Amino acid sequence: MSAWVWDTIIFLLNGIVFVLIGLQLPELVKNLSSITLNKLIGYGVIISIVTIIIRIIWVFAGAYHQHILRRKKAEVDPEETIDWKNVLIVAWTGTRGVVSLATALALPFTLENGDAFPKRHSILLLAFSVIMITLVVQGLTLPLLIKLLKIKPVTAEVQKEEDSLNYLLTKASLQYINSNFPQEIDEAAQERLRKQYEFNYNLLSNRRDNPKNIKEKFDSLNQFLLAQLEIIKFQRDLILKFQNEGRFTEESLNKAERGLDIEEMRINSLIERAETTVKVATEQKKTDTSGG
Repeated sequence: MSAWVWDTIIFLLNGIVFVLIGLQLPELVKNLSSITLNKLIGYGVIISIVTIIIRIIWVFAGAYHQHILRRKKAEVDPEETIDWKNVLIVAWTGTRGVVSLATALALPFTLENGDAFPKRHSILLLAFSVIMITLVVQGLTLPLLIKLLKIKPVTAEVQKEEDSLNYLLTKASLQYINSNFPQEIDEAAQERLRKQYEFNYNLLSNRRDNPKNIKEKFDSLNQFLLAQLEIIKFQRDLILKFQNEGRFTEESLNKAERGLDIEEMRINSLIERAETTVKVATEQKKTDTSGG
């Protein structure tokens, strides 16, 4: 199954957990005295603090342990370092205790001899406390923690990595078309494909240039892309005219319109990439200027 299916299942299961909490909590509180309830809440706070501390230690240990092993295997640059701020954010997020709650809910109400299961209500209440404290405290303080750590978005780094990957793929594909493309493919189709990849290659090559000149180069590229969108708009109007006149079948017209939809999506994607690249390059230029 795809990732979004699993994400949906996890979301539903988490929702069921909180529904169970809402259904069981009033009954648990009603069966406990005020003194016992206060003690259990105190124990829940202590257990939650211990759980949070253990999770932070565990996440840091796992992150740095994996990094050390990868460095020994020469899988990463020896100079590459782990940002402890990002590790701390990962350690601080997420609620704990859901698995413990499932275990607690699985406890029987009575023993084999018919007696009530000892401290079942207390066990459930402690599991509820850990979930609620980690959810409320850590959830509400996460934005404050991000602000205090002054964590900056990684848009520029992600964009740079994506551009590098797309650049290498496009360059290799263009070389393949020019040298090793199957001979049985029609020459006209090859030429059209070559022009498309040459355009993409020029687009990606310009992104790797000096940010000072990138906006001027993208302006001319965007003009060409906007011209293509204008042609698509004209063709859509023409298809609508043919449809009203009944000159072609609906199947043929729908197929042509789907082709225009795909081409329009491709062009809009290129325009969005260009705008993102210009924005990232401009921000980088400002950073370099202020840093200088």
